[in-house]
Amino acid sequence: MKLFTSIFLFALISVSAVFSQSAEIVEKTVSTEKLTYGTAAYFTAVAMGYISDDDSEEDAVDAWKKIGEQYSKPAIKAEISADDFINFENLAWLCYFTWNVPDSLMMKFFPSPRYAFKQLRNGGVISTSFDPKRIPTGREFLNVVTDCIDFYEVRN
Repeated sequence: MKLFTSIFLFALISVSAVFSQSAEIVEKTVSTEKLTYGTAAYFTAVAMGYISDDDSEEDAVDAWKKIGEQYSKPAIKAEISADDFINFENLAWLCYFTWNVPDSLMMKFFPSPRYAFKQLRNGGVISTSFDPKRIPTGREFLNVVTDCIDFYEVRN
């Protein structure tokens, strides 16, 4: 019994060490009053597999910028830094690149953060009372990410 308990405790400590980075950033995000591009880019880049859990928020922004070179309208513009605040409109745009959000007619013709925001709002991911130019809190961001995970699949 002692052998089983010691093996179980060793495994538990090992697993918790592996996931400690993820837990720290989630804890930091929950208490954030104003969301930054770095935090949003970190969660979405990890979901896409562009970076690992051990990478920094700056690495996530750089990964999105590098990927954005393939598109005429990148998810994160080149002049954005990880410490800049992100608004709901640009958050929706980043979510649009991360998850398979169905395209609206306007999104097909004029792909932009504005129509990504409207599509996520119509899909129930973003509350209808939120202003597109307002900076989300960490809790609001995690709610959006959780709803995206529940409603949509990650893009390939």
